[in-house]
Amino acid sequence: MQYSNNRKKNTKSFYVVTAFCLIAIALTSYIAVSKNKSADEKSQKKENPVISGEKDTYNNKDSENDEITAQPTETKADDVPYTEPEPPAKEEKTEEEKTYILPAKGTVIKQFSEDTLQYDKTFGDMRLHRAIDISCAENSQIVSAASGTVTNVSDSAEFNKIVTIDHGNGYTVEYCGLGTTAVKKGENVAAGDTIGTAKNPPCECLDECHIHIVCLKDGVPFDPLSLYSRSN
Repeated sequence: MQYSNNRKKNTKSFYVVTAFCLIAIALTSYIAVSKNKSADEKSQKKENPVISGEKDTYNNKDSENDEITAQPTETKADDVPYTEPEPPAKEEKTEEEKTYILPAKGTVIKQFSEDTLQYDKTFGDMRLHRAIDISCAENSQIVSAASGTVTNVSDSAEFNKIVTIDHGNGYTVEYCGLGTTAVKKGENVAAGDTIGTAKNPPCECLDECHIHIVCLKDGVPFDPLSLYSRSN
């Protein structure tokens, strides 16, 4: 009888232990499956990020149009109207940079003298000569020594006709000993333009035929040859 009771106890204990083992195994399996499922879900989230419900502009354009035409962001060169470039402004030459030429084709027969007296054949005495005399044939053409504006055309008992030209920057030249004139007051002339013809001045009539040139800087006479030597 006692053996039968022990056997029943042992059988009951066996079932209890077995039940606990099955529960433990089931619980362990569940936990393992849950962890694997959670890891798979995390992996899928990384591989396939969630796309927001907003429509993607670029994809939406792809669905509506099979081809997307790139829009230019800059103006094409062909669309820009051609504008002729402005030429650089020409710098006007200063008086010192101007080229001066002799107004007559001849030689200087009397130099400029501001302090030294020179003999005058016509008057037979010694006197200053604040000009230069350039020999030339009578009626030969006399030209402007440089560009400028005619400021006066006059007649003189001593020098026949006189043409005065303002060459700018305070420089003025008086062309004395002209028989005729080819310019008038207010006229602009260029270097080499004819201003008249030669005729020997009465006040220097015993000298060979020549043109009498007076140069002034701000009204003060100076040697005209300084202009020509500086230009050549």
